[in-house]
Amino acid sequence: MSEHSYALKQKAQLALGHHWGLLLTVGRCASDLGFSAYAVGGIPRDLLLDRPIRDLDITIEGDAQAVATALGQSHGGTVQVHAPFLTATWTPEGGPSIDMASTRSESYPTPGELPTVTATSLANDLQRRDFTVNTLALSLSPDNAGTLKATGKALEDLENQVLRVLHKRSFFDDPTRIIRAARFATRLKYTLHPDTQAQLLEAIEAGCIQSLGRERLGNELERIFQEANVPTSLQTLQCWGVLHAVHAHVQINPPALLEATEQLQKALQHHKDSGWSHPSQTDAWWALLATTLPREARAETTRLIPGNRHQQALWLDGPEQVAKLKEDLGQATLASEAGESLSNTTEAIRTCLWASGSNTCRHWLEWWATQGTQQKTAVNGKTLLSRGLPAGPKLGLALQAAQHACWNGDSTEAQLIAALSVFEAS
Repeated sequence: MSEHSYALKQKAQLALGHHWGLLLTVGRCASDLGFSAYAVGGIPRDLLLDRPIRDLDITIEGDAQAVATALGQSHGGTVQVHAPFLTATWTPEGGPSIDMASTRSESYPTPGELPTVTATSLANDLQRRDFTVNTLALSLSPDNAGTLKATGKALEDLENQVLRVLHKRSFFDDPTRIIRAARFATRLKYTLHPDTQAQLLEAIEAGCIQSLGRERLGNELERIFQEANVPTSLQTLQCWGVLHAVHAHVQINPPALLEATEQLQKALQHHKDSGWSHPSQTDAWWALLATTLPREARAETTRLIPGNRHQQALWLDGPEQVAKLKEDLGQATLASEAGESLSNTTEAIRTCLWASGSNTCRHWLEWWATQGTQQKTAVNGKTLLSRGLPAGPKLGLALQAAQHACWNGDSTEAQLIAALSVFEAS
């Protein structure tokens, strides 16, 4: 490892503000315990690139769990310890979570499995990381805070905008690095070193993606869905054959679907700019990716979804919901027809529909966002019960009829008549 004389302390102070003070607090605590703390990977890399800092990840040359525990005792907040992985998280009161890991080496019992970790030096820790540009370490120790350490190729590859793995078996040991390569290449606008490109394609050809547990694979895809430029990452994964390796039916080559990925990005931005209710970006992208698979394939890959049963149900049934909405809204002539179709939909389904639907669909979606959800009938259950009408299932149908009349712009009296007609029909 080479030492670099310049320091990034002032740059870190400007970029991180209050968070830089928290990191220095970690550094002082580690020093008091006889350890050294470093901001490793994303923080020094993005400081050098003048990019926003996304995560506060700290490496402790020593015992990260002891540092986190001491911080919790002296500064308050909550502490979570993950003993098997030599990691811990400290979340100060009202502050961001700071993830800490002891410097460690990793061994992989079989490709794709979670690694077995053992404590080691900082130099060895940096050598087990994914790409050279992530092997930078920024000291947080009181005596040299802001001083940068780097492995041999880190600064060279950073300057040349190249992603390079540290050893030729890297993708075989941890196939999640294949997906991370697409994510970092898109975010940083970097190219893969020719040797790294060849090793990546070799690992895909050897079936390394299939060796990943569904949870790890799903989590890595979800990280891509949190990025600013998801379409490019998906196209990169498709070009490398990764999506086909996930499941034979995953295919984003058709121009219509490539257009849909770009339209979804625009739809999310449009919803945010308009102040409309919108899903998380990850939910929207899972919903769109589901449309690339037939139902049988979605059933086989449901465990990819890192979320809860609701999100898994969205994955399984979402494409059929979108298809039916396209049909129903395409035929709707009354607001009540559109309202009935849209009233039980999720934000992810509506956003996906905006991305892939017709102008007629978008017209009704805009109506729903700006008017439909605000138009509430003046007729309620108490109104109907006061007229001697019985409680029961028909009461709900009557209120639904009143709501339909409201959506169509009918008067309060007409809404009441529509509700009463449900009982008169029997």
